[in-house]
Amino acid sequence: MKTVDTQRREFMSRAGVGLLSAFAVLGAAPTANADEVIADVTGAWDVAVQVEQPAPAQFDALYAFSAGGAFFRIDGRNNAPALGEWRKQEDNTTVITALLYSFDPDTSKRVGTITGYFQAAVNEAGKLIGSFSAVGTAVDGSTLPGFPKSGTFAGTRIRAQAPA
Repeated sequence: MKTVDTQRREFMSRAGVGLLSAFAVLGAAPTANADEVIADVTGAWDVAVQVEQPAPAQFDALYAFSAGGAFFRIDGRNNAPALGEWRKQEDNTTVITALLYSFDPDTSKRVGTITGYFQAAVNEAGKLIGSFSAVGTAVDGSTLPGFPKSGTFAGTRIRAQAPA
C-alpha cells in the first residue's frame, strides 16, 4: 500500500511531466540563429539563486521562458514547479511573476502559496542576470515562516545540441 507521501510524490512527478509537455507546446516558435536570440530570455536556463534576505543561502533552479509569455521554474532544492508569466519591458528588461504551492511534507496538505517577482536581463556575455523578491502566504492569510525573501540570480542558457 502506498503512503500519502509516495502518492503525492508520484502525482507531483506526473504533474511536472504534464506541465513540461504543455510548456513545450506553448513554447513552439519559429527558429532563429543564436546571434538573433542572444539578448532574448526565451528558452531554457540553468540558474544559480543567491538568497540575501532573510538569511544568505544558495541553490540551483531551472527557468524556462516560452515565446508566448509563459514562465516555468523548477526549484533545485525540492523539484517543486512554479508557473507564471513574463513580459519584456521598454528598458529591455523582463519582469516575471510566478506562483508555487507550498505543501507540508508530512501531511501533503497545501499550507500556502509563494509568489515570486523577478526582473531579469540578458547581458552582453549572454548570461541571464536579475533580482527577485518572494512573499509566502499561508492558507489562513498569515505569512509563511522564512518570508519575505529577496536576492539575485544568474543563469546560463541551455543550448540544444545533437549527441556526440
